[in-house]
Amino acid sequence: MSLDPFDDSLASPQQLGAITGAGATVSGTGSTKLDIDPVDYYRVTTDSSVGSLAFSFQMTTELSGLDRYVQFITLIPISGFVDDATINYAVGSGEFDVDLIGGDFTGGLGTTTPIELDIVDGAEVVFSLSGGGYDYDNGMTIDLSGLPNMPDIPGLPSTVQTIPNIVAIDFNLSVAAGMTGGSGTDGSGTDGSGTDGSGTDGSGTDSSGTDGSGTDGSGTDGSGTDGSGTDGSGTDGSGTGGSGSGSGSVFDLVDALTATALANLVDFDGNMLGAADAWSEIGRVDVQGDGDVEVIMMNETLGRWATLGITAEGTIDFSSNGDGGDTRVVGVYIDPLVADGTNVLGGPFDSQTRFANDISSGNLGSILGADDYDGDGFQEVYFGLDDGTAVLHAYMHADGNIRYANYQSEADLDAFMQANGIASSVYDSWF
Repeated sequence: MSLDPFDDSLASPQQLGAITGAGATVSGTGSTKLDIDPVDYYRVTTDSSVGSLAFSFQMTTELSGLDRYVQFITLIPISGFVDDATINYAVGSGEFDVDLIGGDFTGGLGTTTPIELDIVDGAEVVFSLSGGGYDYDNGMTIDLSGLPNMPDIPGLPSTVQTIPNIVAIDFNLSVAAGMTGGSGTDGSGTDGSGTDGSGTDGSGTDSSGTDGSGTDGSGTDGSGTDGSGTDGSGTDGSGTGGSGSGSGSVFDLVDALTATALANLVDFDGNMLGAADAWSEIGRVDVQGDGDVEVIMMNETLGRWATLGITAEGTIDFSSNGDGGDTRVVGVYIDPLVADGTNVLGGPFDSQTRFANDISSGNLGSILGADDYDGDGFQEVYFGLDDGTAVLHAYMHADGNIRYANYQSEADLDAFMQANGIASSVYDSWF
């Protein structure tokens, strides 16, 4: 799918396809005009059990190779929503800082956690996505002397303006139905929204090596959002029953890895994120350092990961998501180097953004090891990247939620391990 800000034709819209969750279906698509701009819209029919829709959308076209650019994507609630406020994401070169784009925009290429919007129960819901890109490197510069009321382009004299090339922006979109309403916001601005073209940022030069090698005061997590409550997502749904040998929220290990059982998987606060059929196991490891092994799951649709704690009876209890539990969708965090202003939220060196993008692209494919490598009393988990460019080093809380993470090149990994007295035999096979 693609978006073009100056596409004046009312073309047939791209098809949204299925909506995950019961009670909601795509009932129509078309084109309309909001103000003077044509937009493609989606019409969704819901039944009375549906109180919210959770939206995930990201721009997959990136213009970051240009010196001067800006790109944006906007979700526009048209009808059937309790709150009709638009949700906007944008990225651009330095002169097109989000503050210049406008206060309503969050920096990033799109959502990393679903944004759940309350709807009128059983309403026919209509929404649109709008967006596009502006390429100023290859635009046309003209002198507008004598013409009144022409806006200034940042960094240029007021009479000299650059008319940018318009670039269509590809994007992806998924929607899940929720049985109860959400908060209307994902805590945007603090969720590390967007993607950074993972695997291509030169992992050894990002926040990883120095951040993870004892120079950042690794006992501090700078997280604030790792309890998962900031994604404004769905409903608990736990205890909705299973099949086979599962009952309520407890399933034996085999049945627990099916979509039926995984429909009960929620985050720390009990929010259901949807996409139950998109979970896949990449390994098993002790994420809490308590001697119990958890199943590590990835969800490319959500860009999130989860832990399933195996009980002494060999079962998974999906209600064990809160305090003292170990079965949940793991929360998101704020990179400490973003929190202290070193790196930009949603930028190429924001480890949370790259983490989510590596999950979404299927690049995070294995568990390499887990231990308290730096001796601070908290467990750490190492993930392997399929492209071999780096390893992902996750610092965990005692309850198994994430504090923060960073990427380490082979040299970064060796420096970190050597600084903490870890023998090379522990990690020399990780690259």
